[in-house]
Order: sequence, then C-alpha cells, then structure tokens
Amino acid sequence: GGPGSISPSCEYGTDCSDCGPRLTLPSPPPFSPGIICTDDCILASNAFCQDGGPGSISPSCEYGTDCSDCGPRLTLPSPPPFSPGIICTDDCILASNAFCQDGGPGSIS
Repeated sequence: GGPGSISPSCEYGTDCSDCGPRLTLPSPPPFSPGIICTDDCILASNAFCQDGGPGSISPSCEYGTDCSDCGPRLTLPSPPPFSPGIICTDDCILASNAFCQDGGPGSIS
C-alpha cells in the first residue's frame, strides 16, 4: 500500500468516499526516438533487405537488424505519455465504511 498503510484492502482510487480523489499514477517516461542499425540478423549482408521495413522483401529479420542491406532505420515512435488525472470511484467492496483503505496516502490498510 501507500504511505502509512500495511497493505491495500482496495485498489488505489477505488475508495473515493473515504479517501477522496486520488491523482492517477504517472507512467514511465516515453522512449526517445533514434536510429536502429545492426547486422544482428543471420541474413544480414546478403544484398537483400529483409527486416520488414520500407523497401524490405520480407520480414525474416527483426526491424533494424539488417543494416548492411536496408540502411539505418528510425525507431518506431512510442505512444504519447499518459496524462495525469484523477481517480475516484467507489468500486471497492469496502468503500463508504469511514476508513480509507486503497493503499494511498492516509490509507489505514
């Protein structure tokens, strides 16, 4: 659980009546786009691009692992980061019992 709790009896944000609104938990930082260019594929350097990307004749190699034949590849973009918000439901079976039990700050369990 969260600070001051032994263990959460409810999932975080599901005991709103007793705990109040909770901020959503942040997601990990997004992956930075860059370049992939290795010859790790067993079929690399055979004069045929085979990493499944643009201009490739087949997806026999993992994307970016047939650099000698395909050239450098841009990493695929990650989805946009999760925006922080508020979680506040009373979906927990123990909600509305006068004790905050979702494991967040101020929770008793």
